[in-house]
Amino acid sequence: MCWIAVAAMVFACGCNIFGWAVAPTRHEQKIPAQFRLRDVQEKNVVVIVDLAYTSKAPPSIQNDLVHVINGYLVQRARINKRYLVAAADSPERANIEVLQQKSPDQIGREVNAGFVLYVRVEDYRVDHMSRPDFLAASMTSRAMLIDSAADQVIWPMESQGHVTRVKVEVETKGQKSALDRLAKATAHCIVRNLYDCPRDTYKSAEEQTDVPTEIR
Repeated sequence: MCWIAVAAMVFACGCNIFGWAVAPTRHEQKIPAQFRLRDVQEKNVVVIVDLAYTSKAPPSIQNDLVHVINGYLVQRARINKRYLVAAADSPERANIEVLQQKSPDQIGREVNAGFVLYVRVEDYRVDHMSRPDFLAASMTSRAMLIDSAADQVIWPMESQGHVTRVKVEVETKGQKSALDRLAKATAHCIVRNLYDCPRDTYKSAEEQTDVPTEIR
């Protein structure tokens, strides 16, 4: 009799049960890209990182950010490596540094890149704690994707660019480790907008920028 009751219950609730079973997981759910860079990757992309004069950021953060952003573009946004111009450790990167006084769109044209992912570090702060090697650090940056030929910002739509604020509350392994964490968090918060990002990986623990309320 018990088996009959169970079978009847399963039959009555079957639609709900099977609906739950096939529902997408949070990883399968995607936050749509604000601009899907992969769709235009054949025009070549170059990442340029600039430091505001008042940022107080160490120069090493430039190559760190270029390296991590390029890596995330390949690994997460599925950009073919051959379309990324001037890796952080390539000879072409030195050419970009020589051109640094030019505008991002001019640099893009000089290195044959149709798109420039331009990142400007605007603020960097480090607070040393009472214990040796214990510190907190934060970084604010602004990013935009520029069409080199048209000299036009195509992402984000806001004219002031995409602002990212990240913070390491406590780091026990020194400033280099804190910088690594800030670079990875900043790169993530930028690149996630350029591909369909899985919902469960969208947020970063270090980000301070407000995340849209629908991302839960």
